[in-house]
Amino acid sequence: MTVVPALAAKIARHAQIALRFCMPVRLLLVDADALLRASLVEQLEREGHYQIVAVGSAAEARAAAGPFSAAIIDQDAGGEDGDALAGSLDCPALLLTGSDDTDIASASDSIAKPFRLSVLLQKLQALIHHHAADEEGLRIGPYLFHPSAKLLEQDGRKIRLTEKETNILKFLHASANTV
Repeated sequence: MTVVPALAAKIARHAQIALRFCMPVRLLLVDADALLRASLVEQLEREGHYQIVAVGSAAEARAAAGPFSAAIIDQDAGGEDGDALAGSLDCPALLLTGSDDTDIASASDSIAKPFRLSVLLQKLQALIHHHAADEEGLRIGPYLFHPSAKLLEQDGRKIRLTEKETNILKFLHASANTV
């Protein structure tokens, strides 16, 4: 019995997703407050699938051995700008801020202190999921869509997209099952 190539690809994709969820997620935690840092490490480790590298400054974060699936960074990362540190990392970053109205430029998302662990975990899961989907690409019919690269691929042919076209495709992909 032969397996249809599309079905084989779908099975392989689901196997990759299953492996990703079985493997621990490596997190970089940067916060100068040792008490908060220790508390977050303890709570995240209780979740069971996080490996956390916790440091107290941006300098220690830059020296930490990666790669990381995501980073949680305090806005004041040991005396440095946490948002700037987020921009220098090769992973999505969640910025811990002092208020809801903080502007972020480089971090992927933010959460205001004090926060509930459940909200932090939801934002963290969303960051990791979106980053993984962006790296692998989103399947839209016969196309493979890479939002961060503003690129659409079909059978090896690459189509560059404008910012507006990218945003429209993101919106349509996100609401695919609601229309």
